[in-house]
Amino acid sequence: MGIRFGVLGDVAVVDGEETLPMRSTNQRIILAVLLARRGRTVSADRLIDAVWGEKPPASAPENLRSYVSKIRQRVGGRIEAAAGGYRLRADVDEVDVGRFEALAAQGCYRQALALWRGSAFGTLAYHPHLQGEAARLEERRLSVTEQHIDADLAAGRHCEVVAHLARLVAEHPLHERFCGRLMIALYRAGRQAGALEAYRQIVTRLADQLGVDPGTELQELHQAILRSDPALELPAGRPLVIPTELPADLAAFTGRDEELMRLRGPLLNDHLPVAISAISGTGGVGKSALAIHLAHQILDRYPDGQLYVNLRGASPDAYPVDPIDALGRLLRSLGVAPEAVPADVDEATALFRTRTRNRRLLIVLDNARDAAQVRPLLPAGRTCAVLITCRRDMAALEAAHHLPLGLLSEQEAGDLLARHIGAHRSDAEPEAVAQIVRLCGYLPLAISIAAARLNSRKTWSLAKLADRLAVEHRRLSELEQGDRALRTSLQVSYRQLDDAHARAFRLCALPGGPDLDTDAAAALLDLPAPQAEDRLDDLVDFGLLDNPAPGIYRYHDLIRLFAQEQAAERDPDSERDQALHRLLGFYTTTTHNAVTADDPHWTWPRSLLPRQHPGRTLPNPEAAAAWLFDSVPHLVAAAEWGAHRPESLGLAADLVTGLRWLLYSGVGWARIAPSLQSIIATAAGTGDTRSEAIGLYELGHLSYYQYLLSDAAAQLERATDLAGVVGDQVLLWQIWHTRGLVYSGQRRLTDAVHALQEAAALAQELRLPAREATTLANLSRVHIDAGQMDQAVAVLDQALHAALDSGDPDPLAAVRYARGVALRGAGRFQEATRELTDARHTFRKLARRTAESNVLYHLAETYRQADRHVQALEAAEECLSLSREIGDEYNIARALAVLGQSHTAQGDHGQGRASLQEAHEIFARLDAAEAAEMEALLTPS
Repeated sequence: MGIRFGVLGDVAVVDGEETLPMRSTNQRIILAVLLARRGRTVSADRLIDAVWGEKPPASAPENLRSYVSKIRQRVGGRIEAAAGGYRLRADVDEVDVGRFEALAAQGCYRQALALWRGSAFGTLAYHPHLQGEAARLEERRLSVTEQHIDADLAAGRHCEVVAHLARLVAEHPLHERFCGRLMIALYRAGRQAGALEAYRQIVTRLADQLGVDPGTELQELHQAILRSDPALELPAGRPLVIPTELPADLAAFTGRDEELMRLRGPLLNDHLPVAISAISGTGGVGKSALAIHLAHQILDRYPDGQLYVNLRGASPDAYPVDPIDALGRLLRSLGVAPEAVPADVDEATALFRTRTRNRRLLIVLDNARDAAQVRPLLPAGRTCAVLITCRRDMAALEAAHHLPLGLLSEQEAGDLLARHIGAHRSDAEPEAVAQIVRLCGYLPLAISIAAARLNSRKTWSLAKLADRLAVEHRRLSELEQGDRALRTSLQVSYRQLDDAHARAFRLCALPGGPDLDTDAAAALLDLPAPQAEDRLDDLVDFGLLDNPAPGIYRYHDLIRLFAQEQAAERDPDSERDQALHRLLGFYTTTTHNAVTADDPHWTWPRSLLPRQHPGRTLPNPEAAAAWLFDSVPHLVAAAEWGAHRPESLGLAADLVTGLRWLLYSGVGWARIAPSLQSIIATAAGTGDTRSEAIGLYELGHLSYYQYLLSDAAAQLERATDLAGVVGDQVLLWQIWHTRGLVYSGQRRLTDAVHALQEAAALAQELRLPAREATTLANLSRVHIDAGQMDQAVAVLDQALHAALDSGDPDPLAAVRYARGVALRGAGRFQEATRELTDARHTFRKLARRTAESNVLYHLAETYRQADRHVQALEAAEECLSLSREIGDEYNIARALAVLGQSHTAQGDHGQGRASLQEAHEIFARLDAAEAAEMEALLTPS
């Protein structure tokens, strides 16, 4: 039988039929805490506190490891070290609690209760770390005991349970429900006087010990016994009508363990006035399947029957069921003659409540339209439980426990597909399984339709279906089989929208990004933000949108495709283009607002178009940076869309002038390159010289950062000519400055000096001291590379004055960076280190991650040249980590070069050669001059 664990009594470990001894109290405490949190990690600190309390000895961590080791000797590999603690791994049936719950769920109450050997956790029941779980288990024991008694009473075994109930009342003298059941059993056994005496005794106990009267339910039961109410009797000669209307459980039901647990708790809580759980969620997410599966798990708790009504609130080609019709169905199921069913809703509701009073019924109201449809169908008694499913949020049902149902996990989705098509097919193509469930958006309905297609086409491989689903504009058509179609399911919710909400649903899906915020939606819809937010919130209530965070909305992938289909059918091209043009205007202005909020000294071209949308105002640099980082996919998509449309091209060009901020902040920016290419091509075809110049400059700048120096030079030289035609002097400064950096990288030092001098003159003319300082700092480094130290020092003096005049910390850091490089060249390593360290700290504070990685390389190289190899290795490793994070291959190679040389200098020739070899490969791929230097270092002398 293997290892099993027990907590329904003293903590025990059983191997086969033998209980393994565990005499150490501390070991029992540790095992008990791990069992109480089975499957979850318990921190070492928590276990130490459980054993030793607030003042553990210094040896506690070592002693804990020793105790765990000894426990492992008894339980094998069931205890695993995990994330600063330990986790006990055991299947449900290997712990007596798991077997207890399983038997109780099956209605095997006697067998479940027989597993108890004493109080939960035995002598450890009142331990501070266990008493909460012990109390919970004792409550479950009482609850299952009540279910056992209810089943016996429903079966007419009232005489047999009287003695059992008398013992329970003696053990729990203030437990009203046990007393109530004893009264019913005594009454049905013909002992009315005994029932009334049992009531008198609990009245006295409650008054003496608590100073309260019995609850309403027990008082009403007392009155019913006094008047010999016929409702207390089990009908003689004819049994009660016991409906069993649940649809069959789904054979392929998979996962949802957490949701089942969350739903089961409120439904099994006897202290609620009426146990109601409402499951809401988008069409096809599996609400009905979950409700029916749960109902089958707990149906034995409701011996008086199970009622089921499909309210058709979201059914294709069917109107929602009117409450009076649903009440008629329910009443007839409870034995009311058809002619006796009231025609008035209020009267029918009153009769339904009468018929369900004091009966243990499970009622499933499936596919509801809204709370108004459901409210008349709710019983009044606390003995019934109700499960409701609805696409809309059911928050208006205040008494209900609400469960918004989300998508399946990737594992659950794969398991569901496998159960539909068979493990032999899914195991043969695991990658295709993962792709299919991903393209189905982890939506159960879509997965089951995909499985049905595979089952009807036995010759298809899973990869073939995955390839067909991958074609986005065909995906919804692929998810059709027989009379089932995802598109039809979505159409039901869409038809419930009025014109304003239907328009919002269609237009907000047009951008296609991962999510949408309120301001972006307002721009798309041409509405004030509060009004747009109200419409989106309504779409959330309809189950057509998710609201993962305040002000953020998200379509499920398949619902977005459906919305885009509807937009293509119903909205003219001009209206869709206008909506996206407004969105592009919003993103362009907000990007500029955000960049300026983060860096007030940011330099913009003078030829930007007038603002077409006020955009969002960001309150501080932190909020601005957060918005920019979070909006990357939206901004890229907007630029790409605008780049292909002549009427929106200028806005797209203006947008990318702000996206350069992301490059300096370390965001991988290569994905914007296709948009830049599109801007250039569209602008050249339409004669938009300004947009073409901006596109060429930004593409040249990007090429420089990707170390594509030849491409960058050609793009920037063409941009120079166009910017001259446009007459944008700021854009010209940007182009000349970047040209100087490119030429420097190509070792064309004379050209670099010329370009940077042109840029410095333009910055001075434009009275942009910050830009002048940055340009001069870069010019000084070119002079250093050319061995012109006097010129470098003179230029640095100019740069320092300009930086101080600007009041901008960014160019001041650039000057310190250049001074550090110059001082290193002069052999003044300590001063160089100080300048570079200050520059690094400033760039880090400003979140200029690209600049920070450059400074880190020079700091590492300075330490290396000073023979401080430990510090060189530390700085080079930091540079390497940051450069890899932001995708800067040139700096990756430079950091590796320092690592290689410093490792070698310290005698670690193997590691040194490996780093140099890797650096050489990257430099060679980039066609960088340093490749030859690395080759020389790798060649034996």
